Amino acid sequence: MSDSEAAKPKNKKTILFISIIIYSLGLYLFYIRYVPLVKSYQLALVPIITISLVSAAVNMKWGILFFVFLFPLINNLPYFFGIHAPLPHAPAALVLFLFFFLGWLINRAFSKAPLRLNHRLSVPLIFFSLIVLSSGLITFWRFSNFAPLLSDRIYDLAV
Repeated sequence: MSDSEAAKPKNKKTILFISIIIYSLGLYLFYIRYVPLVKSYQLALVPIITISLVSAAVNMKWGILFFVFLFPLINNLPYFFGIHAPLPHAPAALVLFLFFFLGWLINRAFSKAPLRLNHRLSVPLIFFSLIVLSSGLITFWRFSNFAPLLSDRIYDLAV
């Protein structure tokens, strides 16, 4: 094995660790800015996102199952604590996903196995990620006055 072949995995790990640090800093700033710091809400949300982060970092199967189980339930959490439209806040499911993704990055950083998407839930999660990505792009283009999306009818898209 040549020196360049031995350096590639170490270089990938270094890049992954740097991306984890940058992502963690961005996630912290996002959390402080867009998640309501209401004490009762935080007492319910923090354990859920912490378990999601730790379970995804330790064992991806547990992390995926925890994420899929809680995803439909967590969006109602702000309404249980009286956090409504006048108080701007990020959707709780988005916060759950961001912490799950951080756990996934940590898992990949410490895992020696190559990336395999052989879990039964991987295909639906990839499909969901593509839908979220395309929706985000359409929303970004719509609010940045992208010419093809300036029509008033674009708001009537059924998802």
